[in-house]
Amino acid sequence: MTHARRGSTDRIDKYVHRSVSIVDRLHLLSGCAMEVSRHPFYVFDLDEHASLMSFVWTEKSVAMTVDDYKDAIREYARLVLEHRARCALVDLRKFRYRVEDADVLGSWWADEIVPLYNQAGLEKFAFVLPEGEQAPPDETPAKAQAGEKFVTKQFGSEQAAISWLTADS
Repeated sequence: MTHARRGSTDRIDKYVHRSVSIVDRLHLLSGCAMEVSRHPFYVFDLDEHASLMSFVWTEKSVAMTVDDYKDAIREYARLVLEHRARCALVDLRKFRYRVEDADVLGSWWADEIVPLYNQAGLEKFAFVLPEGEQAPPDETPAKAQAGEKFVTKQFGSEQAAISWLTADS
């Protein structure tokens, strides 16, 4: 006798309406999600069951300085390391800060942040793009940049990002 493989949310479908977000479904299912940090510019949540650390920017990020931006990313990387999260999700839908010198920040990211993610054992990194930004097609393979031990992919929806992050590799 064979059994069809069921998704992690199938068990609660009969109790929770389909309009409930995938994040809320995962939270209901696992019972392990918790807010680990809140700031006017962002919120960090951890789902221990899925080994998923979420970084949700707020609209108040419009008032950030470059130091605020770096501090937020440093704090997130530190928490990914502390909790040994295997999956990272950055939700950019309400991100309003305008990066001024992307090249300088890119080298800072590679030198200071990537080593923390590598040390944590991060495997997958997903970005949910703001509305109006075109996400690559779903078939586009995830890629690791030079020096990264994790793969990164961009998505047009939170549901697609979480599905990819929580799928068996």
